Amino acid sequence: MFAPSETQEDMDEQLDKLAIPEDFIEVERTKGEIQTTMNAPEPAYVTRTFAAPVKDRDLCVELAEMSRPFGQIEKDYSTVVNERHCSYRLQIEAGWSEVLSVWSYRLRIQATPREEVRRFVNDASCHAEWQEIEASGRVGGVTGGRSIPCWLPEGHALVKFTVTHE
Repeated sequence: MFAPSETQEDMDEQLDKLAIPEDFIEVERTKGEIQTTMNAPEPAYVTRTFAAPVKDRDLCVELAEMSRPFGQIEKDYSTVVNERHCSYRLQIEAGWSEVLSVWSYRLRIQATPREEVRRFVNDASCHAEWQEIEASGRVGGVTGGRSIPCWLPEGHALVKFTVTHE
């Protein structure tokens, strides 16, 4: 059986192969295990989150094009709401197949417009969050310590790339 850390390292390497546009701002990288039932193994996952400008681009078409070198988008698990709000899923090859005995992963690509990301926050709550952060001295990172919904700049969408086991 493979170790989750080795699988996550391989997943990370697969995400490194994506041609992320230079104007995407990387906000967060997460690794972990998906919580399942108590007796079932917990599959590993790797996620990279970006803020992507949406002006003068059809972001969802761009994301679909970006995924083409990795395989066919699964139509049954993909949705496009508009040019800034979509979700794609495809099967991609694992890099360390022989070592891990894992032959493929699922890649999920999601774009969510700012207004959807900020749906449960308002300017007053974001301002209060920022004041608390400044008072505590926790300012740091790309977001300055702020939550992604409060930090996400106008004219941007949140784009997530997540790799999981099949």
